[in-house]
Amino acid sequence: MSIFSKTLVSLRKESGFNSAHSFFLANGGEKAFKMTYANYAMVEQGRHLPAFERLAAIIFGLRLYPASRPARDLTLAWLRTAHGDDAFRDVLAPLLRKNSAGKGAPSALVYTLQRYVANTTVHATPEQAGAVLESRDSLLCSLILSNSRESWSAKELAPAAGITPEAAQTALQSLNKAGVLNTSHKPGYYVSPWASATVQFPSCNTNRALFDRLTEWERELRKGGETLYERRLILRLDPDELHDLYLLISSYLDAAKVYAAEKKSEEPAWIYIEGRVVRFKDF
Repeated sequence: MSIFSKTLVSLRKESGFNSAHSFFLANGGEKAFKMTYANYAMVEQGRHLPAFERLAAIIFGLRLYPASRPARDLTLAWLRTAHGDDAFRDVLAPLLRKNSAGKGAPSALVYTLQRYVANTTVHATPEQAGAVLESRDSLLCSLILSNSRESWSAKELAPAAGITPEAAQTALQSLNKAGVLNTSHKPGYYVSPWASATVQFPSCNTNRALFDRLTEWERELRKGGETLYERRLILRLDPDELHDLYLLISSYLDAAKVYAAEKKSEEPAWIYIEGRVVRFKDF
């Protein structure tokens, strides 16, 4: 194996993908990576180094921030593999050393949260993401079932989602066809294999239009909602030094799934949790 392939395999496992095949398919396969699975398998085996322009798709597929420490390690591993240790040490390393200052490994807390999330994560394929975001009805039905261990029929789902039974049935059939739902042992009932899991969609770079649609629907859903808790802070910070903060926010949001009410309760409610970092003025 090459330095690049060893680094890639290690990061792929840390991200919750147990096999090269599951990683390849969950991120859109040949369409996303611009290579066949056979070629990708050779990448992990160290028999083939992908073109540099393919690196971004791999980084996004690993659910990494491009400037995060793991993504930086993968990029450096590519450079070392492509140009050799001597050339990297004598030519590239001195140029990169200044820019690497201050970007250390994630904190112990972030690492612990990431490990927990990786062990409870389901990686939706682009096809599954497309089925969930096919319509607002599909999104609502998917949200309800993925937050429940119980089986649901279209008749039961319709009032919970605020849609007609016919619309609920159409959405359920579409989601079932894409593998987002499974049929229950009771005829006409469906269950979600995503219950109790942290679901991660492919990178928005795979289909920007879908994620723009999701953003709009989420904006509609939270409009008029009651704010239960809010904390805001304005600080003067260097955006290039916020990578660990992004990881912390992301890990906390993913780990919030542990609070999900997976069984029917007396006072159920949808809770919208958001993490946001806004740059609004140069200092």
